[in-house]
Amino acid sequence: PDSRDIAVRFTALSFQAPDSVQFRYRLRGFDTAWQRPDDISRRIAYYTNLPPGDYVFEVMAANNAEIWQTRAASLGVSVQPFFYETRAFYLLVVMLLGGLFFGGYRLLLQRQRHQGERRIANEHLREYSRRLEEASRTDPLTGLWNRRYLEGQLPADLSVLKRRLDKDPDCGLVTVFALLDLDRFKALNDRYGHGAGDQELREFGALVGTLVRAGDYVVRWGGEEMAPAAAEDALRRILNAVAAHPFRVFGDGENPLHVTCSIGYAFCPFRSGGGGSLSWEQIIEVADRALYFAKEGGRARCVGLHATGLTAPDRTVADIRSDTEPMLAAGELRRTEFVVEQPPADQDPGPRE
Repeated sequence: PDSRDIAVRFTALSFQAPDSVQFRYRLRGFDTAWQRPDDISRRIAYYTNLPPGDYVFEVMAANNAEIWQTRAASLGVSVQPFFYETRAFYLLVVMLLGGLFFGGYRLLLQRQRHQGERRIANEHLREYSRRLEEASRTDPLTGLWNRRYLEGQLPADLSVLKRRLDKDPDCGLVTVFALLDLDRFKALNDRYGHGAGDQELREFGALVGTLVRAGDYVVRWGGEEMAPAAAEDALRRILNAVAAHPFRVFGDGENPLHVTCSIGYAFCPFRSGGGGSLSWEQIIEVADRALYFAKEGGRARCVGLHATGLTAPDRTVADIRSDTEPMLAAGELRRTEFVVEQPPADQDPGPRE
């Protein structure tokens, strides 16, 4: 039957005492033991909410002497399952779940692959952007940083220096700004050509880069000028190393040239204590003025211009450029100078620049 509830009526024939007939029954496949009616006169068995399957209802009777019949009467009962209880439904569910799992797994793999491809593309894009940014801040001839790099990086570093000086004004920390210029570079270009000049600049930049500390900057400022932000003792090393270095500017590497450089430098902050101090751009102008004195003094030397305790707070970089000598004479500026320890004897001659 389609119903899950069944009622089975039963009876037995007795000519002696019909009301004393006893019954026992069971639904084989459902009951584990024989059942007896609660009321001897009640001759019906109820089963509700039977699970699907095939059953056999069995019933036996006994007379008033409790002599049971030897063979039970039986009735076959079949409860049909609903569709969601069939094996076909379970198989369909398993197939659907398997399909969903497989589809989700494929979708996950596809998403991971797309994420991996997107991540790789983003990494390539970041690397390309980094290289592009680095190229935009790098001088293509020498491989040194250019002005754009200095303008972007230096203010942050100087702000750190300023905070340390504000915390301890007497700590004596300074940054040295210097301008390096190859002596008689124009004469070399005119005599040997721009290829030789470019090679000299490449070697010059590479050499200077090896003589400064890891945290120092070496920037190609323009032409044959380099602008390192380095320790003061590094300038002496650079001055002597350039003079001693054999510049192999010719294609065959033979007959190296020996040249010198001139250096002008100034301290940042320009005034101790920072009162009325100059910006880093203005300090480089002071270093450029010091470079002029190094050139005028005979080249192959390093000249520094520094503020003193007599330097008026309202002095501008224009005053320093136009009144350098009067300020030196009045003690408002202090000049430091050192020369190449042993200038090369075979330096290429040329007109003073």
